[in-house]
Amino acid sequence: MDKLTSTPAAKRKFFEAIREDNVAAIRDMLAQGASVSKRIYRKTNNEAFGPALYAVKCGSGAALAILLEAGADLREVSTTTKRNALMYAAANGDAAMLMRLLALGFDARQVDASGATALMHAAKQGKAATVSALLARSDIDAQDREGNTALHHAASGLRKNRTAMRVLVEAGAALDIKNSRGQTALERYEVALDIKNRRARDPQDAQEDYWAGLDTKKSTASECGALARDMLIWSAAERDTKRAMGQRRMRL
Repeated sequence: MDKLTSTPAAKRKFFEAIREDNVAAIRDMLAQGASVSKRIYRKTNNEAFGPALYAVKCGSGAALAILLEAGADLREVSTTTKRNALMYAAANGDAAMLMRLLALGFDARQVDASGATALMHAAKQGKAATVSALLARSDIDAQDREGNTALHHAASGLRKNRTAMRVLVEAGAALDIKNSRGQTALERYEVALDIKNRRARDPQDAQEDYWAGLDTKKSTASECGALARDMLIWSAAERDTKRAMGQRRMRL
C-alpha cells in the first residue's frame, strides 16, 4: 500500500470522497492502495463504518458501485448500533437503494442493537416511500426492545411523519399495541407533542426527564384528537379495502 493511503489523514480523505460521491477521487485513491475494508470511527458515539456501509449511509450510489467492484463488504453492520445497509437506506428514504439491497437478498426482518427493523427506521424518519417498499417484507407490528412498533416510531416524529403513519395504518398496523411504558402509538405522539410544546416554552423544562411531567395543554389535546380521528378513518379504509378484495375473490 502507498504510504499516502495508510495514514489517518488519507483514510479521512477517502471517506470524505465517499460521502461526496466523488467517483474520480475514489478511483484515484483505490489505485494508490486505499483499503475497502478498513473502518472509520465517529468519535461522537464510537460508531464505525466500512467504506461500503458508509456509502449507503451517505446515499452515495456511484461510490458504492465502485467500492463493490473493488471487493468491499456490503454485509457488514455498524459497530455500536449494529445497523446494516438496508436500515440506513430505509432511514434515508432512498427507495432505489432499498430495492437494490432487497434484490441482493437483504432480510427486512433483521434487527439492530435496539431491536429495530428497517421498517422502524423508515417510519421514524417519516420516509413514506421506503415504508411502503418494506411493508410486504416486514412484520408491520413487530416490536423493538422497548416495545415500540413501526407506528410508535412514526408517531414520535409528530406532524412531519403523518404520511408514514397513514401508510402504516392503511396497511393494517395495530392501533392498540402498547410499548414498555404502556403507551399506544397515539399516546406516544401525545407525549412527544407535549414535550415539544414544553421545550418551546422553556428549553430546560423537558430536558430533566424526557418522558416525565405530562402537561397536556388544549392545543396538544386538540391535535391528538384530530390524529385519533384520522387514524380511525385510515383504519376503516384498510378494512374496507380488505372486505372489497375478499368479495372480489369470492366472485372469481
